[in-house]
Amino acid sequence: GASEEEKSEGTLRGKLERKDPVSPKLKVHALEGSLGTKKKSPVVEAFKKSLFQGENLWHGATPPKKIVTKERDQECRDCGKTFFDHSSLIRHQRTHTGEKPYDCPECGKAFSHRSSLSRHLMSHTGESPYECNACGKAFFDRSSLTVHQRIHTGEKPFKCNECGKAFFDRSSLTRHQRIHTGESPYECNQCGKAFSQKSILTRHQLIHTGRKPYECNECGKAFYGVSSLNRHQKAHAGEPRYQCSECGKAFFDRSSLTQHQKIHTGDKPYECSECGKAFSQRCRLTRHQRVHTGEKPFECSVCGKVFSSKSSVIQHQRRYAKQGID
Repeated sequence: GASEEEKSEGTLRGKLERKDPVSPKLKVHALEGSLGTKKKSPVVEAFKKSLFQGENLWHGATPPKKIVTKERDQECRDCGKTFFDHSSLIRHQRTHTGEKPYDCPECGKAFSHRSSLSRHLMSHTGESPYECNACGKAFFDRSSLTVHQRIHTGEKPFKCNECGKAFFDRSSLTRHQRIHTGESPYECNQCGKAFSQKSILTRHQLIHTGRKPYECNECGKAFYGVSSLNRHQKAHAGEPRYQCSECGKAFFDRSSLTQHQKIHTGDKPYECSECGKAFSQRCRLTRHQRVHTGEKPFECSVCGKVFSSKSSVIQHQRRYAKQGID
């Protein structure tokens, strides 16, 4: 017969399934049998066992008690957002405090939610138990699969109440809404400039390091962003299609033509907040602002001297080239 431990685990598992039959938060990854046999990992199995036995994975913290109310009377003191239960409020507050009480036993990485940890654990095993029946792409968790499937169905359930634009997932809507609110929560620790999206901050920080990770496999020229690389690669593909009606100069993409046309119109939408000087392109404003900040993000690889613009570094390095120094 089954041991007391097995009976206990089976009973609790049954309760979890009855409470929320599909929640990845409760089912770590799909319970055996629901999606076929999966490769078992000691890490994942240990995590599941501790979950079912009630073992505490928190470090120096106590899990919040679930106090359910009929109304959204659990309010966050930081942002005013309300919740039905206290545990949801506690989880939400970690976005403000940065608290990450769930540790991965394999690599030590910490997470703010248990469901995030359970998804992460699968990265150690390579398991992707949730497969899209339309294209066969597999995912670590059901929620990612659900979002992905909207690409096939065209469903966009998250709508901006400001402009009506719709999105596949909530995070895309949240990012979009910052256009209307002007919120820029991601700040560069080098220069203090703030951005609405983390990806834009990451791209911006390359300016300080001088690193250009996107390289053209045709000619070797490198770029800060993938969009710049794509524009450049069109030059290898064929003739420029976008022609300026003023001077006849042609470009490979519409945005480059639009930037160029400002030369003819005199349009200078990018203004320096320090001195009021205006520029036709954002990159020129960025270069100019270094006059005020004293920022010198470009370093000579030979002597370590720093410069405010890349052209100054190139000019400086020509001296070494003339002297035959590598």
